[in-house]
Amino acid sequence: MKRSKVITLICAAIAIIIYTVGYFGMTGAEAMWFAKLTPFTLVLSAILLAITHGKISLKDVLIVLLAGAIGFGAEVVGVATGEVFGSYHYGESLGPKWFGVSLVIGLNWAILTYCTMVISSAISKNSWVKASMGAALMVAIDILIEPVAIQLDFWHWKGGGLPPMQNYLAWFVIAFLVHLIAQKIRPNMKNNFSIILFFIMVVFFSLLNFKV
Repeated sequence: MKRSKVITLICAAIAIIIYTVGYFGMTGAEAMWFAKLTPFTLVLSAILLAITHGKISLKDVLIVLLAGAIGFGAEVVGVATGEVFGSYHYGESLGPKWFGVSLVIGLNWAILTYCTMVISSAISKNSWVKASMGAALMVAIDILIEPVAIQLDFWHWKGGGLPPMQNYLAWFVIAFLVHLIAQKIRPNMKNNFSIILFFIMVVFFSLLNFKV
């Protein structure tokens, strides 16, 4: 078996363990304590993605920084004005904030962009199709995350309910633009582990929706 496949399998096993522990923790008596470990989970996920990516080039770093910066910037404007995603504010579970936005949110945007970029690159070679697919996948997982995020004090929407449709439209538009720019830097991104990680996150949040 090739070394890259072994590394992918090991990282996949680690990710499954991390998210399984997280699931049982967030559905147990110490749910809020486990929720506060989310930033560490995202950092570990990013490390596993870096390990399985192979040789990291300047272009790869640029894409990650670009996705994180644009996503974080949009969140800062969104929290300050309520005009981007709707009116919302961040809770305490995601750790330290800057301009009212949890710092780890930039990493979250980078991870989701990277994973969906790999998936869309494996399906199509057309830039517009890939950008649309990548953005749609990011919106889809956000739909799964929202109910969980509210219950675990990640963030809260005005009125205490679910986000407005504006949130999902903004996510799609911003993610679409990020994907288009990222593809100009690197047309195709490959990393089998990222597909596994995205699937794990989808299962994780889908199951949490039934429990939290």
